Amino acid sequence: MKTISIFMTAAAFLAAISLTGCKDDNEPGSEPSEVQGLFINEICSGGTDWIEFYNAGETEINLAGYHVQDNKGAEEEYTFLSNARIAAKGFLVIEEGDFSFGISGSGDAITILDASYAKIDEVIVPAMEDGSTYARTEDGGSSWAIVQGGTKGRSNAGEPDNVEPDTPGEADSPILINEVQGATIDGVQTDFIELYNPSAADVDISGYILQDDKGAEEEYVVPDGTVIEAGSMMVFYKDETFVFGLSGSGDMVTVLDANGDTVDSIEYPDMEDGSSYARIPDGSDNWSVCTEPTPGLSNVASGEEETADYDAIKLNELNGNDKFIELYNTSDAEVNISGMYFVKDDETEDSRFTAGAGTVIPAHGFLTIWSEKSDMAETNPELPIFEFGLSADKSVKIELFAPDGTSVDVFKNLSEALGETWGEDDGMFDSKDKGSFAREADGSGDWYIMTVTEGESNASAEKVEDQKIEW
Repeated sequence: MKTISIFMTAAAFLAAISLTGCKDDNEPGSEPSEVQGLFINEICSGGTDWIEFYNAGETEINLAGYHVQDNKGAEEEYTFLSNARIAAKGFLVIEEGDFSFGISGSGDAITILDASYAKIDEVIVPAMEDGSTYARTEDGGSSWAIVQGGTKGRSNAGEPDNVEPDTPGEADSPILINEVQGATIDGVQTDFIELYNPSAADVDISGYILQDDKGAEEEYVVPDGTVIEAGSMMVFYKDETFVFGLSGSGDMVTVLDANGDTVDSIEYPDMEDGSSYARIPDGSDNWSVCTEPTPGLSNVASGEEETADYDAIKLNELNGNDKFIELYNTSDAEVNISGMYFVKDDETEDSRFTAGAGTVIPAHGFLTIWSEKSDMAETNPELPIFEFGLSADKSVKIELFAPDGTSVDVFKNLSEALGETWGEDDGMFDSKDKGSFAREADGSGDWYIMTVTEGESNASAEKVEDQKIEW
């Protein structure tokens, strides 16, 4: 019996050694850490996960080598770097991207351990909706509550942060989806998304996001430095840029800005092979299925050719007192002038106006564009506006161009023969407090200083001075 007793005691001892040897040194020990005053103070598990720590003590704590784990333990733990510090009565936040584990919105456990894996603090996180956090009701206190909005990086006694909306906001961007193609062409998948800038200024689309109906799952982020010039288009092709496929049986295309706000979105229908879905004309609200896609080119109805008669559009009246420029359509048909532009004094950036998508001048009709410095622009911002001034007594040149850069018409109120240059205030022709520079006959006549007839035929105007304006 004595021998048996010795054998059993030895077996028990070996078993104890075996059990001790099986412990993972990366798991929390049974003894609490000697670190005092360091707390997990607030946790967010929706959107971008983050964990806030609070130092309730009177001295700074060096966190170098400390560990943070979720319920998977050491598998994806985060270890603080050598320069990690948390000030006395201070807060420190780590967030998704710093640590690799995900905090489950359906509930999780978060633990902070010291360098020897002794447990400092542990919190069981309940299930929460996006926009909520789990926070101590008093910094470092014992009671917890789910908070809508949270107080990331600051005292939980403060007002919660604003809750982010569940759906994207509307972006302040002129960029439009202008044409999409999801059907094959000659059996080859050639999906593309064409973006159009109808505005008079270049638009930087760095960080913009392209998505199909799967949303963020396979989204494409536009590289830094990507700019769509005024009145221009840019085409993104599958596999060259985005990786998601556009279905020929219908799909959704969405463009978000770098902040995640919606720039434009279109749901297109089932299309036959070789077709695209496009705005016609460019930038308009009219969408049509096109059997002849035009990536990077102006959209026209299938089987039609671009017939815009840009030469029919003329400068007709310029007024530096009320600050407007009037265009006139000399033809018997309406003309879509989208992309046409005029430039002041040979400048191309700050002194340029480009007609927006869908801008049409009726047959023998007028279009007035107002300076941003005019009273009309201040009270009627929905009107066409050019973003530069227009003087009545300084020498000026206004040149009108077709979208491809072909000069269509020009006006000058200076004498190059006398050596005058743009912007001088001693120009040969001065309309200050007199009226407008206007054609005697709409669209074709000589220029004079005449009474104002904005939006109407110059036939009813009277000459203020008989001297013809020549250059």
